[in-house]
Amino acid sequence: MNDSSTIIKTPPPSVGKLDTVQRVREELSRLYRAARRHLGNEVDPQSASKLAYLLNSIGKSIEAAELENRINNLEAKLHELKKTQ
Repeated sequence: MNDSSTIIKTPPPSVGKLDTVQRVREELSRLYRAARRHLGNEVDPQSASKLAYLLNSIGKSIEAAELENRINNLEAKLHELKKTQ
């Protein structure tokens, strides 16, 4: 028996921790790709503006992630130098 009034709930997508710039960048990228797939090839001006905003945010987060990595590397080297003195 097929009951058309039955509602099947799908669980919400899991979102990992957003505790680093790199993880935030990955989530922004995922959102952009999902929006782009949803919109297809033809994008209206309002949606294009929103996508451009996302891309700008992704660009900034890439820069921040690179700086975060460089700082972590420098701190690790500094820690090693302090251990040898």
